[in-house]
Amino acid sequence: MAKMTRFGVSLEEGLLRKFDAKIEAIGYRNRSAALRDLVRHFLKQSADLKLKGEVYAVVTIVMKLSGEEMKAFSELKRSLGGLVKSSQVQFGKDDYFLDVCVLFGEQSELKEAAERLMGLRGILSSSVQYYDMLPPCHS
Repeated sequence: MAKMTRFGVSLEEGLLRKFDAKIEAIGYRNRSAALRDLVRHFLKQSADLKLKGEVYAVVTIVMKLSGEEMKAFSELKRSLGGLVKSSQVQFGKDDYFLDVCVLFGEQSELKEAAERLMGLRGILSSSVQYYDMLPPCHS
């Protein structure tokens, strides 16, 4: 068995309660087992990406509107320049919003851009999906 290393994780109380309820419902023995699976899944997602050449990435982000975090998010999107092909924002209740950003370019550039977007402070939820080609709109 591999050597285990302990580390601390800080979570909001409400998020931890939901996490505990979910892992209990799924049947995990403890938080550590669940976190190991989450880390494996996260790393596998990155490793599975083997697209070549120019690809599309669809980055979906849920965030709460706040001054500094929103400014950093907007500035980062602007700094990505030509990689950003479109971005649609849908405002929700209680100052939350959903941003769906379509990127196009070399896979390695898009992976870095998506990780930077999803890693910003204030992001509540995020995902990225890569495509090596889009199907035709009309047959």
